[in-house]
Amino acid sequence: MNLEYYSKNKFSLILTIYYEKKRRDMYDKVIKYWLNNSSFDIFIVDSYGEFKYDGNSRVKYLSFNQKKYFKNIDKYYHSYSTYLEYFSLRMLWEKYKYFLMKYEYIIKLTGKYILNDLESILDREVKDKMVYVQNNKKDGYNNVQSELFIMKVEIFKEFLIYFKREYRYEKNFEEILGEFVRLKENSRLSRLRIKKDDRVMRGDNVKLKYL
Repeated sequence: MNLEYYSKNKFSLILTIYYEKKRRDMYDKVIKYWLNNSSFDIFIVDSYGEFKYDGNSRVKYLSFNQKKYFKNIDKYYHSYSTYLEYFSLRMLWEKYKYFLMKYEYIIKLTGKYILNDLESILDREVKDKMVYVQNNKKDGYNNVQSELFIMKVEIFKEFLIYFKREYRYEKNFEEILGEFVRLKENSRLSRLRIKKDDRVMRGDNVKLKYL
């Protein structure tokens, strides 16, 4: 597999993080992994507001404090959480869209995950579909979860527009993503195993074994 070709012409990697003190070791480990074990250009969006990086030209980042944009976020986090995920992606897109548009596909990955088999799966399975979603699924959200998804760059832009139009208080991110995916030519990726030592606790107190 020609990683140089894939990193410069086909894929970019977006990592979403919340760089508060208790999570920093986890995020630093993940970022270091992707820098050392892939050739992706990496775009990091931190909604805590304290991430900085100045060590590799492959990394571009945006760091902002979401509490400055949303009042009473601590009290009403559950109500905000879906919109916050979208807001981070939109903010990153607005800052770096002219860089991102040079790639064919955007990989969006929650910044706590190390996926050793991702590149081999990309090589085998990502061909010409508009959208690829992770194998791990949850009934009730159109069987789509949002830790990992891959979209053609023009479709990613379209998704941000779709999300803003379709967002309602009672809908979560996965539900809107699922609705959008069903409108496009899509495929589900093979399982991406997460090694035991790399598994981390989610907000629902579950450690995923694979995406």
